[in-house]
Amino acid sequence: MSTLVTVLGGAVILMGVFLALSPEQWISLVDWESRTGQFVAAAMRVGSGLILFVGASATRYPKGFRLVGVLVLLVGLAIPFVPLDSWSALIRWGTSWPLAVYRVGGAGATLLGAFIIYAAWPERSDD
Repeated sequence: MSTLVTVLGGAVILMGVFLALSPEQWISLVDWESRTGQFVAAAMRVGSGLILFVGASATRYPKGFRLVGVLVLLVGLAIPFVPLDSWSALIRWGTSWPLAVYRVGGAGATLLGAFIIYAAWPERSDD
């Protein structure tokens, strides 16, 4: 299971680097305001939450990963129930921020991905 969590960490790093280097293309990658964009956002969270929850026992911080996994999963399950007009307004608000905010967020996501990999990496034995 730690392999799945490590892969998730790698995906978070790639998304963070992509967001930091090219925020305009991240925004235009999917029509985030549409029902499809809403489901893509939900699916990303449900998948990530499940991986974190199921793989938590194989990490250095199982309780923390389990908790974060449940929270991310619940958010992902709730997103499809947000009315589309409210969802669209939220996306328009989020995409109106300066690009520097996205770049900082991308750097943060890259660091988060690195932490996930560190936490999922097997501890070295000093035999």
